[in-house]
Amino acid sequence: PHLRAGVKVLEQGGAGLIVMPCITAHYWADEIRKAARAPFVSLLDETLAFVRKRFPGVRTVGLVASSGTVASGLWTATFAKAGIEVLAPKPAEQDRIMDAIIGRGGIKAGFTSGPPRRTIVAQARRLASRGAEAIVAGCTEVPLVLRPGDIAVPLVEPMDIGARACVRKAGYPLKEI
Repeated sequence: PHLRAGVKVLEQGGAGLIVMPCITAHYWADEIRKAARAPFVSLLDETLAFVRKRFPGVRTVGLVASSGTVASGLWTATFAKAGIEVLAPKPAEQDRIMDAIIGRGGIKAGFTSGPPRRTIVAQARRLASRGAEAIVAGCTEVPLVLRPGDIAVPLVEPMDIGARACVRKAGYPLKEI
């Protein structure tokens, strides 16, 4: 209900597009679409379209995200539409990711170097070693510490993809990345 109310406030303020920067909140995307008059920009769908266009041969992606996002299956369901498998971290690895994101010395606490960065990079590399042909930075905080040069496979960054989609949908020219 709070997300639907927020959409109404945004539209009353003149919003012509609705986008949620929280991937986990996309769990309610269908309800948001129904509540909104303005078009809803899905970071999930935009990311899938980007991967299909930019990396058409990719059949397996690794997911570095919060436990809630991983458990929701949002990325798995989205990528399944294109026959792309999503590799998630093993439970112990996922626990380390969560600590790096929300722990006392984690990314949400403002730490973007040292242990949080090393942990996220190590987990992304682990997913690549298990067969991921690209890594999806599937949580808002992940791109703050994981960079394309950190891994041997492409890094797919939904926040950047979504921002670019919003600019294009708003009618502004934008160079392709």
